[in-house]
Amino acid sequence: MADQSPISQEQVHLLEERIQKLEQALKESEQVAQWLLIDKRAMEMRFKESEKLARIGYWETDLQTQNLHWSEGFCDITGYGQNTNPDMKLYKDMMSDEDVERLNAAIQKVFINRENYSFEHTLSRPDGQFRIVELTLKLVFDEQTQQPTKLLGIVQDITTRKESQKKLERLSLVAAKTSNAVFILEKDLKLEWMNDGYTRMTGYTSRELRDKYLHEVLALCGCDLRKYEEFANNLSTSESISQELKIKNKQGDPLWILMSLTPTHDYSLNLVNYIAIIINITKRKEAEDKLVSANTELKEKNHIIEEKNQSITESITYAQRIQAAMLPSLNDIQKELPHSFVLFKPRDIVSGDFYWFATPHQHDEQGNTINKGKVMLAAIDCTGHGVPGAFMSMIGHSLLDEIVNERGIISPDRILSDLHAGVRFALRQQDTQNRDGMDMALVVLCKTMNTLEFAGAKNPLVYIQDGEMQMIKGDKFAIGGENINREYTLHKLDASKPITFYIYSDGYQDQFGGPRGKKFMRKNLRQLLLDNHQKPMNEQKQMLDYTIEKWRREADERQVDDILVMGVHWPGKQ
Repeated sequence: MADQSPISQEQVHLLEERIQKLEQALKESEQVAQWLLIDKRAMEMRFKESEKLARIGYWETDLQTQNLHWSEGFCDITGYGQNTNPDMKLYKDMMSDEDVERLNAAIQKVFINRENYSFEHTLSRPDGQFRIVELTLKLVFDEQTQQPTKLLGIVQDITTRKESQKKLERLSLVAAKTSNAVFILEKDLKLEWMNDGYTRMTGYTSRELRDKYLHEVLALCGCDLRKYEEFANNLSTSESISQELKIKNKQGDPLWILMSLTPTHDYSLNLVNYIAIIINITKRKEAEDKLVSANTELKEKNHIIEEKNQSITESITYAQRIQAAMLPSLNDIQKELPHSFVLFKPRDIVSGDFYWFATPHQHDEQGNTINKGKVMLAAIDCTGHGVPGAFMSMIGHSLLDEIVNERGIISPDRILSDLHAGVRFALRQQDTQNRDGMDMALVVLCKTMNTLEFAGAKNPLVYIQDGEMQMIKGDKFAIGGENINREYTLHKLDASKPITFYIYSDGYQDQFGGPRGKKFMRKNLRQLLLDNHQKPMNEQKQMLDYTIEKWRREADERQVDDILVMGVHWPGKQ
């Protein structure tokens, strides 16, 4: 056995240094391996993200084992989860029979020509959606034997692109056929493309306008560039702007156009270009000019009409003062009948309704006063309202004064008969087709005898005595009209006991309103009078006025007719 030389201290030291270096190298190798593993995982993650963003996936078939693998991106495109066991049958089941034949033919071509082959087909997903994809077939070869080992299918979802192409084709067709002009402008507003609409509109061809900027195109068409600059200063990269501009066509004829500029962007929201839509609005502007002219003329005519209306209104207002002067003074009425009221609401400035009052004091041949203590009260509703009704009211008022104060007729039935004859004579109704007239209720209260006499032409007398309401209807024919001779009925009542009576026109009961927009109706008026007849007369008037106004406003109705209601309470024998 050979002698073993002892290891020197220096050799030990060298061995320790070598071991330390080996350990350090090992640590560095482990770190590099870890970094490579992390980098590989990061690359795989980035690849998967890229697959999703690009809507790309792939499938590969091992030609030896016939095993089929689907990438995550391809699973997303098909709608199947990654837990699916993929096979070629499942893939083909998503395709139409025609596309399956194209796939089989494409695979044969790839193997024969050993070249990539691409075509488009449709996939039917399990959720019922369809996807249009572009499939590229590629063989993977063994580096040593140069024999194919795998068949790779790279699939890109081009559904969105195809839909965009269809939209673009439709838009292109519209742009080509529309009568409006369409420009596609570069970002600096240089003309890139135009349709035939601008040529039809102005006469300028695309050759004449090629490579011109928008302001040059408009300047060539005689546009006021100051207006264009106002327009261009508002140009936005995110929103559409519009401006009306005046230009000229190639023949020098003026045109009005409406130009709209809309920016377009790519998927990253970067500005790509502008689309200009130009509409010929010449006819509209001409119509607007005519409308302005017509409005000016209309304003002038309206001013003339307003002046005439003002004059007419002033005349009617003056007529109203005359009519008001002819009506009896309420003070005079209440001197004779302290417990009385008159609710008088003309629809217009002047009224076709009017009330009449008289206290005839006549003398016999010896000069003695007869008929003392009689009070006459009438509520009259003339044909129409407003100015026509007011004319009739003046005729009626004048005739009543003549019949009572000059002829001395004080019986209400005879007064109505004479009034009928007087209206027919005044309006020449025996010779004309005029049939105007009036409805009325006339009462004569004899305070000394405590009697009440009534005659009516269509309008009634309503009275309450001993707590009971009674109504005496007027005769069915009006004052004036066809029949030459008319006799009216005289009604007599005992007024020795307290009595409250009312006479009125039909305006109150015919007023529309309430929750359903209906007429107030005569029965509701009578019930209203009965419910409130014991109140002071002034309160009754206020109640009647408030009720009809509330009724009218509830349905937002205007007053449809003149309103007249007269009420009297006679206390009876003193």
